[in-house]
Amino acid sequence: HPTKQVAYMHSKGSFHHAEGQDNIRHFLMKGIVSQECVHMPAKCSVCSSQFSPIPHPHTPGNMWHAKCSHIRRLLPPATFGATMEDFFTYQAGDMEIYPWDDQGPSNGFGRYSNEHWVHSHPDTEPCDVYAGKKPQLVIGIRRPLWKYNEN
Repeated sequence: HPTKQVAYMHSKGSFHHAEGQDNIRHFLMKGIVSQECVHMPAKCSVCSSQFSPIPHPHTPGNMWHAKCSHIRRLLPPATFGATMEDFFTYQAGDMEIYPWDDQGPSNGFGRYSNEHWVHSHPDTEPCDVYAGKKPQLVIGIRRPLWKYNEN
């Protein structure tokens, strides 16, 4: 639906009880249910607790709110992982051309393609609500400066 949003959440770390896992899950959940993400500005297409452009555009922990108009532009999630694998296999062949190294976490393939998927369209406009150095949510839209453009 062109005017609606969708949220993606999961049980991040809940099967392996540890304080660190609980903190991360609470951090991720607090962001996607925040008023800033639920009512994200028009210029944003995806909102999460934290967005990272490095080593590939992704939301660490993979919980987010996105506009359905953005989601419909993406490749189907069921085949996106295979598409990323094929891309790196085709591009690399026998050469070493990976931007960071030949591992999935660094390049957004393998199981890490799931974290990259929602940010995979070239016109993605990410926003996040994270302003600190540790998982302590400070609410307020912060558009990553590397993508910021008032035009």
